[in-house]
Amino acid sequence: SASSGSTIAGINKIPMDDMLPATKFEEMSRVNPPESCRICQDEFDGGDEVRCLRNCVHVYHKTCIDRWIQDDMMTCPLCRTPIVPDFYFFRL
Repeated sequence: SASSGSTIAGINKIPMDDMLPATKFEEMSRVNPPESCRICQDEFDGGDEVRCLRNCVHVYHKTCIDRWIQDDMMTCPLCRTPIVPDFYFFRL
């Protein structure tokens, strides 16, 4: 799948797909994956593209979390943990 070209503002313009790679929900390796996206409340289907946040491992539809991040929301919608690990702020 082609990169959307989206970047997370203020983090050295690192492509979002590098920081938070998207995957198909059915390909997730979690033991107890969530049933629904906590942003839109829709249940996940096997073919849905999702992103798993690295710090808290909450899962959202790719389009939902991308829109959240583009609105400069830099914490998880559910637990308010920073969306990306701190080391991304220090990359050259």
